[in-house]
Amino acid sequence: MNKLVRLLLRWKLLAVLIVVAGFVIGRLLGRLIPAPIIIALFAFLFLIALFFYFFSDRILLRWYHAKELNNENSPLYKITQRLAKNVGIQVPKVFIVHSAMPNAFSIGRNAHAGIVLTDALIDLLDDEEIEAVIAHEIVHVRNGDVFISTIVAVLSGILTAVATFAFWLSIFTGFGQEEDPAPNIIKFFFSSLLSPISAFFVHIFVHRSREFIADEQSVQIHGKTHKLISALEKIERELREHTHEINPAHAHLFIINPLHENEIELLDFHLPNYNALFQTHPKTQERIERLKRIGEKEGEEKKEKEEIMTKEMREKPKKRLKIRKHLFFSLLAYILVLFFIIVIDTFERKDFDFRRAAAISFIYLLTLSFIFSVVWSVLRAKLNECSR
Repeated sequence: MNKLVRLLLRWKLLAVLIVVAGFVIGRLLGRLIPAPIIIALFAFLFLIALFFYFFSDRILLRWYHAKELNNENSPLYKITQRLAKNVGIQVPKVFIVHSAMPNAFSIGRNAHAGIVLTDALIDLLDDEEIEAVIAHEIVHVRNGDVFISTIVAVLSGILTAVATFAFWLSIFTGFGQEEDPAPNIIKFFFSSLLSPISAFFVHIFVHRSREFIADEQSVQIHGKTHKLISALEKIERELREHTHEINPAHAHLFIINPLHENEIELLDFHLPNYNALFQTHPKTQERIERLKRIGEKEGEEKKEKEEIMTKEMREKPKKRLKIRKHLFFSLLAYILVLFFIIVIDTFERKDFDFRRAAAISFIYLLTLSFIFSVVWSVLRAKLNECSR
């Protein structure tokens, strides 16, 4: 019963949004579209939802060209098998990704989960550090974190991938080469449109506290706090020294966020790259400090340790993350979309109707103001929490 209540509370926001949106859309469309078409539309959406439910993990595995480790005698498989048995879950599959980025993540539904390791991570860490990383991912699987984060990564990843698709499409249709301004302006335009919405959905379902929980509980499993600390330090150092291109909406999957927040220089303008909006991890140094305190206080009660940590975190000054510049350019992009809508409507009618254009603008801007106020509130709260 308690599990059911927690599940309902976890999904209450999404449920309310779906019910309200369904009611409003139903009332509006019911007068314009026949009932059979509406039923067919909702049936199609239901099938799409089922598709993402069952195949999101496979989409991500193909996205990263992950290869399953089938050798049961492999040290990686044996480590995973032992840790999974220790926490009482089914042994997740192990996948290897050929990448220069040292990182790891877990995906899939709880009974069909998988742990993905890059070969750069395997080369970087020693056996005990790899065990600490796998234990961290095992905890995510046991705690039920991976199912929601996998679906969110696929859905939000599709939105952010549109910018890359538009970039290459513009090149193939003759707008220029990779370094030319036109394709990069098009990419930035679509990033401005879709990144805030994609980041909004990521932050709704992914909370930074899950990393703290996975760190602490994984230490209880493998019993070597210093090994997880050294693993995090090595991964963080490598990720800060090198740039790795990934879909920003996938950053929450990894044990450490690999994204850099450097600005884009385009036509002598310094523009945001929108990676900052996808920061869901706490600072690595903060995680390490908490792990060190746990190691020093191993003999104390858990409640007392948490009280000390909470007090110390509250005493730390908060660093506000600036996202006004990101949302300003996003707002400009959406206003440009409004201009295109009015231009297209004028060409179709072969006449400019000021009242009609004003009505379209009013409804569009009113809706946009509401959406941006919600997105701004959520992103500001979540990102400031992560930037402490």
